[in-house]
Amino acid sequence: MALKFSDIEDTMPIRQFLSLIALFLISISLCSAQDVSKQKMSKQAGATSKRVAPQFDKSVIKEAEELKKKLIQLNRELYFFEKELLYPTNTQLAVFLSLAPQNSLIIDSIEILLDKQLVASYIYKENEISALKKGGIQRVFLGSLSDGAHNLTVKFNGQGANNRYFKREKKIKFTKENDAKYIQMMVSESKTTREPLFKFKQW
Repeated sequence: MALKFSDIEDTMPIRQFLSLIALFLISISLCSAQDVSKQKMSKQAGATSKRVAPQFDKSVIKEAEELKKKLIQLNRELYFFEKELLYPTNTQLAVFLSLAPQNSLIIDSIEILLDKQLVASYIYKENEISALKKGGIQRVFLGSLSDGAHNLTVKFNGQGANNRYFKREKKIKFTKENDAKYIQMMVSESKTTREPLFKFKQW
């Protein structure tokens, strides 16, 4: 296995650096627009003895809004660029979690181990469990993984029927080929024993 945590550390500043450049350029543009507005007001002030409070004209406000939209778009593009840089499509491993509706299960936390190495953990809030029971699917892990055979271990902690606390550990072996790999963990409840059930889906 080759989880590229060092690559993450090296490339994380890229987006931050580019965002700072964008903010700097926008700040310069706003300052320039403010200077233009002040010059216009100075000419108006020369024609009257009354002091007028500094105000941006409509063109300056419009320009600022356009710059804001461009910054949002740039930040979105930088996000996808960073994601592609850190996790090329053919090396991606994504792990998802879904929870069957109409059951009494409440997941408190999960831990994900890849080839015996802890790669992700999550503690759930009440509204997040509610969203999962309504059909939501959570991506709990995204990373880069080398081709070959691997082991995925998921540790579940939560409450089941009659508020009974449960702790389960489920394992799955899978093979990563030269393409993205997706694994979904589906948690449900037995209709007879009301014990938690765990199923893995791969594609």
